[in-house]
Amino acid sequence: MSGADFSLDLDEDAIADLASDEDAEELAQEAGDMVAERAAEFALKRTGAGADSIHAEVDVDDISAYADVSWDPDHFYMGFHEIGTEHESAKPFLRPGLDATSL
Repeated sequence: MSGADFSLDLDEDAIADLASDEDAEELAQEAGDMVAERAAEFALKRTGAGADSIHAEVDVDDISAYADVSWDPDHFYMGFHEIGTEHESAKPFLRPGLDATSL
């Protein structure tokens, strides 16, 4: 946009209201649950317990509600599958789960 003037005004109070809106939290939970379900489908399974522990947790920061998708602490080894180790290559499931989810 050469030669054009452009101005953007942000209503910080409105943004803060959106961040704490219950509907935004519900939407983040729904989206997170969908991603968690797909990630569990892609996860390696020997017993299935690690994949079953994949879940979404909603939180709110200064900007918006968001969902963290991960596994529970008892199944910490899922991180080794996700990112790999010096002895085993990565077999990611979180990103493929996100990519396969229609949001």
